[in-house]
Amino acid sequence: MVVLVNLMQSIPHYAYFLPVVFFFGIGLAPGAIATIAFATPPMARCAMLGLKRVPAEVLEAGSMCGTTSWQQLVKVELPSARPTLMVGLNQVIMQTLGMVVIASLIGVKGLGYDLLFSLQNLKLGKALEQGLAIVVIAIVLDRLSQAYAVETPWLRHRPAHWAARHAHGLAAVFALAILVPLSATWPIVQTLPSSWTLSTAAYWDDSIRAVTDGLYGTLTVVKNFLVVYVFLPIKKTYQDLPWSVVVLVLGTVGFRLGGWRLCALVCAMLLAIASSGYWEVTMLTVYLVTVSIILCIAIGVPVGFLASRNDTANRVIGVWCDTFQTFPSFVYLIPVVMLFKVGDVAAVMAVVIWAVIPMIRYTNLGLRGVPADIVEAATSMGCTSRQLFWRVRLPLALPEMLLGLNQTIMFALFMVVIAALIGTQDLGREIMLALSYSDIGAGLVAGLCIAFIGIISDQLIGQWSHRRKQALGIA
Repeated sequence: MVVLVNLMQSIPHYAYFLPVVFFFGIGLAPGAIATIAFATPPMARCAMLGLKRVPAEVLEAGSMCGTTSWQQLVKVELPSARPTLMVGLNQVIMQTLGMVVIASLIGVKGLGYDLLFSLQNLKLGKALEQGLAIVVIAIVLDRLSQAYAVETPWLRHRPAHWAARHAHGLAAVFALAILVPLSATWPIVQTLPSSWTLSTAAYWDDSIRAVTDGLYGTLTVVKNFLVVYVFLPIKKTYQDLPWSVVVLVLGTVGFRLGGWRLCALVCAMLLAIASSGYWEVTMLTVYLVTVSIILCIAIGVPVGFLASRNDTANRVIGVWCDTFQTFPSFVYLIPVVMLFKVGDVAAVMAVVIWAVIPMIRYTNLGLRGVPADIVEAATSMGCTSRQLFWRVRLPLALPEMLLGLNQTIMFALFMVVIAALIGTQDLGREIMLALSYSDIGAGLVAGLCIAFIGIISDQLIGQWSHRRKQALGIA
């Protein structure tokens, strides 16, 4: 089950559309089916994790009270696992909203469809407005689900009267009973008149134009430098690597980290990619992800360090991370195309904007999670600020930062597929072509290649993080 969930979560969005379109056509129902299939794995993972973490003494107490299997699940295990289950629900909400724009490619109406239409017609200001609307929906649902996750109603005083216990629900039912009939009589209750709305599209268009005109010369120099001294050397290196060398090296790394089982898994997936005929485009995908990860680390670690050292910076950076993470992924193609034109540089910049967020969050979390008594002990031994960071804080925070690196790679693989819309020649382009020609086999094989890359990185980094925790005595 765990392997299946990992595989489903690693397959890119577009790969889900191929069988759905083939069997069900296009429209709202196929889009809903693909969205459900993509958003289910996070909920399944969190459900398994939450139920496994229910304390043994809680289960024993339930059994001693004479509960049946059903009562044990409903009355004991699920309430105990509620915080983890709500985290899974939160992830489902985010994944679903992430599919809103992408599902518009197969005819699903809504904000995603309007956003895609605005992008196709270069109405960038309007597209940003529609993207902000999706962000607002995401933030509202995220805050509500988080608030429900931390609430512990069984610890509060519960009023004896039924109406007092369900006051909020009764108020909502009462409001609906009044507003629904009124909406049939007064259209203003149902739909806000267009004369009352305010559009900021013209402001965004002017801002984008001003930034583009002002930074074009400087960004051209930066782009040429990156292409000549960073992109091309890494690209040529990856293209020249024989598949046998890659299998041997990564298989050896897998053996050193996790033994024969991990070595066999890594080698089997790499051999599957090599035998699929997609090895060259897979290496191009790995090249784009590698460059993106280098930039994400260079940006995310210092920003995360700043957030960990300053509470004001932490709040500001947290708001920016929440905002950027809830923006639809297509929106990031707008500024990078305007500033860097189409190509690998624009694609990498879009990936970095999207994928740097986990690196920032986990760096901040890891550095803040260093025990205060260890920091105090190191300070009393005369460590300078530099020594305290490099010898104490960073080693102890490294396991959390590795988890952030893992998530950053997953985000990068997801965004690389979308970045194929602006001129990359990797596995994302193969999936796009397969979707265009309804070639289910080719699209699924390309999607599985991306999934195998994600699973290999997940397993290797996960084992590395586990070994670091063992070495530090915190596993």
